Amino acid sequence: MEPVNLFYIKAGEGHRSAAEAIGEAFEARDIPHILLDMGALANSLFRYNPPKTTSPLSRQAFKILKGIQNVTDQDPSSKTLLRFLAEFDPAMVAGVESYIRDNSSNTSICTHFFPAYVMSEFRKKGLYRGQIYMVVTDYGFHKGWFNQEVDKYFVASDRVKQNLIGLGIELEDLVISGIPVRRKFREVENREDLFWKNNLDKTIFTLLILTNSISDSMVLRVLDKIYMTDLEMNLIVVTGNNQELLHRLSHYKSNERINFHRYGFIDNLHEIMGISDLVLTKPGSLTVSEAFTIGTPLLMFRSLQYQETYNADHVEEKGSGIMADSEIEILEMIRKLYLSPQILETMRSNAKKAALPFAAETIVETIIGEEGK
Repeated sequence: MEPVNLFYIKAGEGHRSAAEAIGEAFEARDIPHILLDMGALANSLFRYNPPKTTSPLSRQAFKILKGIQNVTDQDPSSKTLLRFLAEFDPAMVAGVESYIRDNSSNTSICTHFFPAYVMSEFRKKGLYRGQIYMVVTDYGFHKGWFNQEVDKYFVASDRVKQNLIGLGIELEDLVISGIPVRRKFREVENREDLFWKNNLDKTIFTLLILTNSISDSMVLRVLDKIYMTDLEMNLIVVTGNNQELLHRLSHYKSNERINFHRYGFIDNLHEIMGISDLVLTKPGSLTVSEAFTIGTPLLMFRSLQYQETYNADHVEEKGSGIMADSEIEILEMIRKLYLSPQILETMRSNAKKAALPFAAETIVETIIGEEGK
């Protein structure tokens, strides 16, 4: 089997992480694969680095990618969408074209709809002759995912499947695989050892706050309110690449009730999630999938991005999380769940039931079967 292209674009961590998870599954089968950020091969305007960027080009890339998302979330016959597609200039992705010309592959897997669209255009022009597979990394549907040139879709939910069928995609070209997550998220073990390893008290409640895409001011206000309660807990805040917020958290200290820990980017998030009683976060599709896999209940900040709202709806439908509409409601729900271990246990069980932890393996085995026909 020739090397497999795994294309993603930096429009959120989920697209890259899904591609990495699929890469792990190929690696386990000794199948060569190449993980590629299509933005890095494209025009510099697309080289977007989301977290706290100050680069004018990165800010422009964000606007372009958001514009693409808005334009493509329209009926396929929309004049605006058709005009956008007609005006697509291959020069914007000249680096991708060079890569395709220089590297032979019959298989391209895309975890974002933009790389799938680019590969579709290349195939129409005869620059690429292989298969195109789309991994939909959302629990709700965005019309940008619709692409008649895609050979097979891997989706996370029946909602996405039904929307694609409604647009004319054949049932045989759809697989409900789930969203791929890294193998380590399904291999969290020895919970008690993890408490000791991370200097946490295993006898008290553990709340994990993931701050990605949440405003710094909101995080600080929620923390202030938690410190004003009488709740005893391990309180862990992970800021990811937001170093400014990590610094601003330096004045929060442990006291007689709260065992406080703050981290920036960490590579053992699976361990921290695995020992958390509750995760407070935005409902990004990757975080939702990781929480399902580990079996961790979610308390979700209300999101202004409707894709995340769809993700939150999916979590609530599965009974594994709750959406909070305000900071006051966040505190009310933390207290309620803190005092209701039986509710948390039910949510934990529901999360496990909703999980599709072998999504990457499903995708890889399906593609191997397709290529072998």
